[in-house]
Amino acid sequence: MLVVAEVTTRFDDWLRYGMPFMASADESEDLQIVDTLGVRGRPHGRHLRYHLDNYGFRSAQDVSIARRAGCTRIMTLGASETFGASEPDGLEYPAQLARRLAKTGCTEVLNAGVPGMTLPQIRYTWTHYWYQFAPDYVLIYPTPVFYLANRRPIGPRPEFLKRGSPPRPALRPRLMFLAREALSYPAVIQRRRVQRFTRNGLEGIPEDSLWRTVPKQRLGMFVADLDSLTSEVLQAGSKPVLMTHAIRFGSTPDPADADILAAWRQFTPRALPDVMIAFETSAAEETRSLALARKLPLADVACILSGERTRFTDFVHFTAEGAAVVAAVAEQAIAHERHEPLGQTGAIRETPCSPLPEAVASRTSDGTTF
Repeated sequence: MLVVAEVTTRFDDWLRYGMPFMASADESEDLQIVDTLGVRGRPHGRHLRYHLDNYGFRSAQDVSIARRAGCTRIMTLGASETFGASEPDGLEYPAQLARRLAKTGCTEVLNAGVPGMTLPQIRYTWTHYWYQFAPDYVLIYPTPVFYLANRRPIGPRPEFLKRGSPPRPALRPRLMFLAREALSYPAVIQRRRVQRFTRNGLEGIPEDSLWRTVPKQRLGMFVADLDSLTSEVLQAGSKPVLMTHAIRFGSTPDPADADILAAWRQFTPRALPDVMIAFETSAAEETRSLALARKLPLADVACILSGERTRFTDFVHFTAEGAAVVAAVAEQAIAHERHEPLGQTGAIRETPCSPLPEAVASRTSDGTTF
């Protein structure tokens, strides 16, 4: 019975998602490649609903390094929020942005998002690999809270890159993977697991080393790394579009989100929950200031989405509707830059902090409208 169930599961994954029948299901190994060019998407990577193209982008079709004549090329850089970890396939914000822009002319959107990527890692892969695709616009959606981890984000170490991707895991039962995907812990057990993870993360850290206010040094690191990436994109001849990072929580979190907030903190145990929220707010302000100083287009996602808890599946990842809002805000920033280049006008667009009606209008292939 177990053998039949295993074979049936593998056949189902092959039929529905195109996953190789004999492959072991491992998201990182299936979707990422590591070499001296950096960490990026694995060409033709397959993992359940996630499909990558011939160059490792989460794009609708294969691409070439050379751009199609007369087409505008846009690349999106970021972590799992950009890759689209929680939305149904085709409803991640880069895919929705591509459909919106297709109405105004030929446009390619290359989704270069890689789960877990920090700004220094993104910068490395941009300068060694992604730059060659010569996008007209590069949307940068950074994750500020990475800078509250016990260790600050750094670029990939050369010895790590030279070692390359680890060996593919040996053949493992797909049923075990399916069980982990399908089952979840009861709330009381999950709370204890989160508490244990947070305690383990604080081992060896003195009580007086906890962050009770926004750590200015870490905030400065975020700004410096974002500025450096911006410079690299400009030097490659592309136009950066800075995006503020949105979170589920407003200045006063909803009591119903206590478990989600605690789960978020397990990744940054030194920071108290209110500090994590304040750090995100400060990072958004710094991103706006950097866009103004550099005269760059700004997609102020945090201004519109932060605190809109029903448009997030967890602390930072979007629902399909949330991703539609991100796509609309990004589209507005690009459209404004096309018509009024900031480098010429010297002014930055002021983004309203309430969603416009068109910001949530996104029709999917099956007719669903957000």
